[in-house]
Amino acid sequence: MNEIMEQTMVTKENIPNDNSTKRTHYHVEIALDIWVDVYDVLLAWGVTNPAYQHLIKKALKPGNRGHKDLMTDAQDIVDSAIRGKQLIEKSGGL
Repeated sequence: MNEIMEQTMVTKENIPNDNSTKRTHYHVEIALDIWVDVYDVLLAWGVTNPAYQHLIKKALKPGNRGHKDLMTDAQDIVDSAIRGKQLIEKSGGL
């Protein structure tokens, strides 16, 4: 596991006693007492292309985040993939 992810993961050990850091509905328990959100995943995998970051966020929970239906999220995923490719072509990589 990379150092950045270890520093940002929410675990039982790094939640202060005063409850100032709380798990949210965005966190998922991936192993016993290891909770991550999409931003932890993006950091762990080193995703730097903002359009791909958006795509991954949508793809992890399509139509299941409360305000957009499955087909809208599916189209957003396609649009983000296209935009991500455009950014790579424009900048020579991301």
